[in-house]
Amino acid sequence: VEGRRKEFAKFPEFTDPTARERIPDPGAIETFKSAILDWQSLEQDEHTIWLDYHRELLDLRQREIVPLLAGIAGDGSFEFLPTTAMQVRWQLEGQRQLCLVANLGADIISLTQPIKDEILYLSEDLTLSDLAERRLTPWAVGLFILSDEATV
Repeated sequence: VEGRRKEFAKFPEFTDPTARERIPDPGAIETFKSAILDWQSLEQDEHTIWLDYHRELLDLRQREIVPLLAGIAGDGSFEFLPTTAMQVRWQLEGQRQLCLVANLGADIISLTQPIKDEILYLSEDLTLSDLAERRLTPWAVGLFILSDEATV
Protein backbone atom coordinates (compact mmCIF):
# COMPACT_ATOMS: atom_id res chain seq x y z
CA VAL A 1 0.00 0.00 0.00
CA GLU A 2 2.76 2.47 0.92
CA GLY A 3 4.51 1.93 -2.42
CA ARG A 4 1.29 2.65 -4.29
CA ARG A 5 0.62 5.77 -2.21
CA LYS A 6 4.18 7.00 -2.73
CA GLU A 7 3.78 6.48 -6.50
CA PHE A 8 0.47 8.39 -6.51
CA ALA A 9 2.08 11.31 -4.63
CA LYS A 10 3.44 12.48 -8.01
CA PHE A 11 -0.10 13.36 -9.14
CA PRO A 12 -1.46 16.80 -8.15
CA GLU A 13 -4.64 15.27 -6.68
CA PHE A 14 -2.59 13.22 -4.22
CA THR A 15 0.11 15.63 -3.04
CA ASP A 16 -1.78 15.93 0.26
CA PRO A 17 -1.10 12.90 2.51
CA THR A 18 -4.76 12.87 3.57
CA ALA A 19 -5.83 12.46 -0.06
CA ARG A 20 -3.38 9.57 -0.47
CA GLU A 21 -4.98 7.81 2.51
CA ARG A 22 -8.16 7.41 0.41
CA ILE A 23 -6.33 5.23 -2.13
CA PRO A 24 -7.62 1.70 -1.58
CA ASP A 25 -5.26 -1.15 -0.79
CA PRO A 26 -5.17 -3.24 -4.00
CA GLY A 27 -4.54 -6.41 -1.98
CA ALA A 28 -7.41 -5.95 0.46
CA ILE A 29 -10.48 -8.18 0.20
CA GLU A 30 -12.70 -5.09 0.61
CA THR A 31 -11.12 -3.53 -2.49
CA PHE A 32 -11.74 -6.73 -4.43
CA LYS A 33 -15.36 -6.94 -3.29
CA SER A 34 -16.00 -3.30 -4.20
CA ALA A 35 -14.92 -4.02 -7.78
CA ILE A 36 -17.29 -6.95 -8.40
CA LEU A 37 -20.11 -6.09 -10.78
CA ASP A 38 -23.62 -6.26 -9.37
CA TRP A 39 -25.44 -7.92 -12.25
CA GLN A 40 -28.78 -7.46 -10.45
CA SER A 41 -28.51 -3.70 -11.00
CA LEU A 42 -28.83 -4.24 -14.76
CA GLU A 43 -32.56 -4.02 -14.26
CA GLN A 44 -32.16 -0.32 -13.37
CA ASP A 45 -32.48 2.03 -16.34
CA GLU A 46 -29.23 3.91 -15.68
CA HIS A 47 -27.19 0.70 -15.65
CA THR A 48 -28.89 -0.64 -18.77
CA ILE A 49 -28.03 2.58 -20.60
CA TRP A 50 -24.35 2.32 -19.61
CA LEU A 51 -24.17 -1.35 -20.61
CA ASP A 52 -25.72 -0.57 -24.01
CA TYR A 53 -23.27 2.31 -24.48
CA HIS A 54 -20.25 0.09 -23.81
CA ARG A 55 -21.63 -2.62 -26.08
CA GLU A 56 -22.01 0.00 -28.83
CA LEU A 57 -18.38 1.08 -28.39
CA LEU A 58 -17.13 -2.52 -28.43
CA ASP A 59 -19.16 -3.17 -31.59
CA LEU A 60 -17.67 -0.04 -33.19
CA ARG A 61 -14.18 -1.22 -32.30
CA GLN A 62 -14.77 -4.66 -33.80
CA ARG A 63 -16.54 -3.38 -36.92
CA GLU A 64 -14.45 -0.28 -37.74
CA ILE A 65 -11.13 -0.31 -35.89
CA VAL A 66 -10.00 -3.94 -35.90
CA PRO A 67 -10.01 -4.18 -39.74
CA LEU A 68 -7.70 -1.13 -39.84
CA LEU A 69 -5.10 -2.50 -37.42
CA ALA A 70 -3.17 -4.51 -39.99
CA GLY A 71 -2.69 -1.34 -42.08
CA ILE A 72 -1.35 0.88 -39.31
CA ALA A 73 2.16 2.06 -40.17
CA GLY A 74 4.39 2.55 -37.13
CA ASP A 75 3.48 4.18 -33.88
CA GLY A 76 0.77 6.72 -33.40
CA SER A 77 1.36 10.34 -32.56
CA PHE A 78 -0.41 12.63 -30.15
CA GLU A 79 -0.58 16.26 -29.25
CA PHE A 80 -2.27 18.21 -26.54
CA LEU A 81 -4.75 20.78 -27.73
CA PRO A 82 -5.23 23.93 -25.64
CA THR A 83 -5.95 23.30 -21.96
CA THR A 84 -7.91 20.03 -21.64
CA ALA A 85 -7.98 18.32 -25.02
CA MET A 86 -5.82 15.95 -27.03
CA GLN A 87 -5.57 14.46 -30.47
CA VAL A 88 -4.17 11.02 -31.30
CA ARG A 89 -3.40 9.85 -34.85
CA TRP A 90 -2.39 6.59 -36.42
CA GLN A 91 -1.12 6.49 -40.00
CA LEU A 92 -3.08 4.06 -42.16
CA GLU A 93 -2.36 2.83 -45.67
CA GLY A 94 -1.97 5.64 -48.16
CA GLN A 95 -2.59 9.14 -46.88
CA ARG A 96 -5.40 8.14 -44.52
CA GLN A 97 -5.17 8.51 -40.76
CA LEU A 98 -7.25 7.25 -37.89
CA CYS A 99 -7.78 10.25 -35.59
CA LEU A 100 -9.24 10.50 -32.10
CA VAL A 101 -9.95 13.88 -30.52
CA ALA A 102 -11.07 14.21 -26.92
CA ASN A 103 -11.93 17.20 -24.78
CA LEU A 104 -11.62 16.18 -21.15
CA GLY A 105 -12.74 19.49 -19.73
CA ALA A 106 -15.67 21.86 -19.35
CA ASP A 107 -14.57 24.48 -21.92
CA ILE A 108 -15.08 24.48 -25.70
CA ILE A 109 -11.80 23.87 -27.53
CA SER A 110 -11.10 25.38 -30.96
CA LEU A 111 -9.79 23.04 -33.62
CA THR A 112 -7.36 24.38 -36.23
CA GLN A 113 -9.66 23.34 -39.05
CA PRO A 114 -13.07 21.75 -39.52
CA ILE A 115 -13.38 17.98 -39.61
CA LYS A 116 -15.23 16.83 -42.70
CA ASP A 117 -13.83 13.40 -43.34
CA GLU A 118 -15.27 9.99 -42.47
CA ILE A 119 -16.76 10.11 -38.99
CA LEU A 120 -16.75 6.82 -37.11
CA TYR A 121 -18.02 8.05 -33.75
CA LEU A 122 -19.23 11.23 -32.07
CA SER A 123 -20.06 11.40 -28.39
CA GLU A 124 -23.57 12.45 -27.51
CA ASP A 125 -23.05 16.22 -27.27
CA LEU A 126 -20.75 16.61 -30.28
CA THR A 127 -22.43 17.42 -33.60
CA LEU A 128 -21.41 17.71 -37.23
CA SER A 129 -22.08 21.45 -37.08
CA ASP A 130 -19.68 21.74 -34.10
CA LEU A 131 -16.96 20.08 -36.16
CA ALA A 132 -17.75 22.20 -39.22
CA GLU A 133 -17.35 25.28 -37.03
CA ARG A 134 -14.09 23.90 -35.55
CA ARG A 135 -15.51 23.39 -32.05
CA LEU A 136 -14.78 20.51 -29.73
CA THR A 137 -17.49 20.69 -27.09
CA PRO A 138 -16.93 19.95 -23.38
CA TRP A 139 -16.44 16.29 -22.45
CA ALA A 140 -16.63 15.27 -26.11
CA VAL A 141 -14.91 12.54 -28.10
CA GLY A 142 -14.75 12.02 -31.84
CA LEU A 143 -13.19 9.25 -33.91
CA PHE A 144 -12.50 9.87 -37.61
CA ILE A 145 -10.67 8.63 -40.64
CA LEU A 146 -8.89 11.60 -42.19
CA SER A 147 -8.09 11.43 -45.88
CA ASP A 148 -5.02 13.66 -45.85
CA GLU A 149 -2.30 15.00 -43.56
CA ALA A 150 -4.49 17.84 -42.30
CA THR A 151 -4.13 18.99 -38.72
CA VAL A 152 -7.27 18.91 -36.61
